[in-house]
Amino acid sequence: MGLDPVTLTIIATTMVASTAYSIKQQQESRSEQKKAAKEQGAANAERAAAERRQQIREERIRRAQIEQASANTGTIASSGSMGATGGLSTTLAGNLGFNLSQITHASNISAFNQRSASALGKAQTVEQLGSLASSIFSMTAGAKQTPKTLTYGGDGMGPPQVR
Repeated sequence: MGLDPVTLTIIATTMVASTAYSIKQQQESRSEQKKAAKEQGAANAERAAAERRQQIREERIRRAQIEQASANTGTIASSGSMGATGGLSTTLAGNLGFNLSQITHASNISAFNQRSASALGKAQTVEQLGSLASSIFSMTAGAKQTPKTLTYGGDGMGPPQVR
């Protein structure tokens, strides 16, 4: 026996409202995840900039120490002095390049995680809509069934018949 139309309407309305609310919450969650990823990217960039400044500062200090030692010994334009300062520049460039590649990797990982979370949220939304449609279909199919009655033959003594 099916449910009466008023009960079905109340149930269907509640299901639609709860699904709509759930979808809205998932959208807000994805929005907050995007904000978090953007903030993480900004923090990574700040950290990388500070590290770059520190490496440049250290390279300048080392260069000044080499130049001072060369000046003190009278070998300021020697190949040893030039090679040492050139080596500092090469090391600095390699370190800065490595830092840049790490920032790029972190940014890519963050973007991949964001896309994954977004796809998962969309899948859950579609799953909820499918579940809602299935539930409404089940309820309305149950409401359309007419109750069957059990009757007996004309004199009340014949075999039972379902109508």
